[in-house]
Amino acid sequence: MSSSAGESFEKFVTETASSVGDFINQTGDRVADLLKDAVGMKRPSSSEAHEMGSSKSKPSPATTTAPLISPFNVAYGVNPGGKTVLYPVDVSKAFPEHDAMALTVHDLQLHLQSLTQVPVARQSLIYKGAHLQAAQRLADLQLRHGAKLMMLGQAEVPRDPDEEFKKRLSALEDEISAVSMELLEMEMFLDSIPRTEKPAFKTAHTRLLHLNEALMKTVMKIDAVEIPAERTEARALRKSLVQRVHVEMARVDRAIERCANFLNVRSRSTSRSRSTSPSDRKNQPDASKTGGS
Repeated sequence: MSSSAGESFEKFVTETASSVGDFINQTGDRVADLLKDAVGMKRPSSSEAHEMGSSKSKPSPATTTAPLISPFNVAYGVNPGGKTVLYPVDVSKAFPEHDAMALTVHDLQLHLQSLTQVPVARQSLIYKGAHLQAAQRLADLQLRHGAKLMMLGQAEVPRDPDEEFKKRLSALEDEISAVSMELLEMEMFLDSIPRTEKPAFKTAHTRLLHLNEALMKTVMKIDAVEIPAERTEARALRKSLVQRVHVEMARVDRAIERCANFLNVRSRSTSRSRSTSPSDRKNQPDASKTGGS
C-alpha cells in the first residue's frame, strides 16, 4: 500500500472517531435532560440523602380512632312536674377499666345510680320508645353522638332518724285531739242545758272528770317517751305536746268548775226549801188572820 493511501485511511478513522464521540456526547446530554424532565427532580446531594434516610426512621404520628360507643346523654326528671336534668355519659371516662364492647345496660344503671341516687331496681331506661333490658349491650344500641336516653324512677328518700319518736308522739297527739273534740262537745252541752236540769249537770260533771283523768294519763305517756339529747326536733315535738295537754286540762278545769258551782247553788237552795217542812208551816200563825183580829 502506498503512503498516500495510508494517510487517507488514517484521516478517515480519525474523523469517524471524532464524529462518533460528538454523537455520544450529544446523546448523553439529551438522555440526561429527558430523565430530569420525567422524574421532576434533581439528584439529591449527599446531605439531602442523609436527611431523607433519617426521616424514614421516625415513627409516623398515631392516628385517632373513633370510640366504639359515642358519648350520649341520659335525661332524668327530678320530680313529677319538676325540671329535667341531663346527665352526659362518656363510656371511656365512666368505665375506663371495662371493655366497651362488653358493657351492658345494667352497667349504665349502676353508673346512673351513683349520679342520681335512684336504685337500679327503680330505674327504667327508654331509648327510641323502647324499654331497655339490663342484659342488653350498649354497643348493640348503636348510639349516635349526643343521643338521648330517658330514665324513669324515684330516688330513695333517706330515712328520718326521728321517725320512730315522731310515730309514737303522733299517736299521743291523736289522743289529745280526741279529748279536745269531746271537751268541745261538753262545753257546748253546758251552754245549752237549762239551769233547772240538775241531772244533766251531774252527768256532765262526771264525764269531765273522766276527760281530766285521760289527759293526765296522756302526760305520763309523753314523759315515758325517752328521746336522746341530740334529737332536737323530736324533743321539741314532745315539749309542744306537753304544752297542749296543759291547755286542754285548763279547759277541763273551767268546765268542771261551772258544773260544781251550779250543783252547789242548787243544793243550797234545796236545803233551804226543805228546812221549812209542811208541819212547821201548818203550826205557823196565819198572818192574815192575826192581822184581822
